[in-house]
Amino acid sequence: MFNLSTDPLGGLPITAQAEVVGPVGGFGWLLSLNGGAPKQLRIKYVEVDPATPLILSIAYPLGTSFTITAHAAYCYFDANYSCQEDFIEVNSLTSVRYSEGNTYYFDETKGLLYLRIIMPPQNFAGNKFFTASPTWHLWEYDTPGKYGSGWAIDRFSRVNITLPKFAYGPYLTINADCTTSDAFCSERPLETEPEICSSGYEQVAYDKCCMVINSFVCEFFPSLAPTTSPPTPVPNPNLVINQGFENGTDNWFPFGQTTIITQESSNPYTGSYSVLVTGRTSSWNGAAQDLLPALQPVLQTGTTTYNMSCWVRLKNTSSAYFKLTLTKTDDKGQVWTNVRENISNSWTYVSGSITITLTGIMTEAILYTEGPVGVEFYLDDVIVVEQ
Repeated sequence: MFNLSTDPLGGLPITAQAEVVGPVGGFGWLLSLNGGAPKQLRIKYVEVDPATPLILSIAYPLGTSFTITAHAAYCYFDANYSCQEDFIEVNSLTSVRYSEGNTYYFDETKGLLYLRIIMPPQNFAGNKFFTASPTWHLWEYDTPGKYGSGWAIDRFSRVNITLPKFAYGPYLTINADCTTSDAFCSERPLETEPEICSSGYEQVAYDKCCMVINSFVCEFFPSLAPTTSPPTPVPNPNLVINQGFENGTDNWFPFGQTTIITQESSNPYTGSYSVLVTGRTSSWNGAAQDLLPALQPVLQTGTTTYNMSCWVRLKNTSSAYFKLTLTKTDDKGQVWTNVRENISNSWTYVSGSITITLTGIMTEAILYTEGPVGVEFYLDDVIVVEQ
């Protein structure tokens, strides 16, 4: 399933429900519009398995050139993630079919534009998971999501069946360089269709061609070799809200009467912001978040292990210890567990696992940062997930 519209604002849907739905992985889709060739086209709400080669073909006037761009939603460009990808023109349909979904081919003899439709992440267009700089990929089910939270592409799983689940926000734009008449190119495209079957064959099924003179001799459209390992369960979500302080200090509060937490744009580790913690007069003073609403529904009586991590950078000294601590109160009393690391005035990754044993009813669960008295530090990308 994917949504198509003929202008970048999402108007003029192709169907009444603004959706195109049907089989994928065979010969592909040829899109023909009564008005001709669209000057601008937006594609969104894509649900396509990563191993599925879905090819979209659109007829355009000969000589048309294109600018095709993928856009992420709710995205801030940084050293780890990009927000936009400009497609590259290649010289064959085969190159498009076996691409990672960021290429296109225009057949100058038939006037047909081809591109592969893949399912994108919601909030980034490229990442550093496979490369030294943010790069576009054919994202698989096992590609981690932004800042290590969840997966890059969403899915729905039940009883060993996994289906892709589209994300709201990201979209693909096709802009044709042609003179226009309303929303369409003034010159109409050729009345032509892609060549599906080999010479002497005819199409008898969605992904099958047979010889005209001998219907028992057939060819099947080649499918892509699987590029993904079997889908794994969705990881447990991050219990921390506003982990990167992109929404200011929402859901965070200063732990200590004189402590101050301030959103900062000058020293983010990722995204556009981090938080600066100052005014600390006790070692336990820092930035804190109440995790009781997140832990209470899921933490059962017994023992559970959590992975905790964050990025920290000192401001007013070159070296100090740092703790990320969770304090929990239940029927047995109050207990403190933490992960600790010596940090510097460069961004330092602090991580480790903690084990929580619950007895009876939990009445308090607060995550907070610690360090030597008077030390000021920047904090970013705080994560707490069940192991």
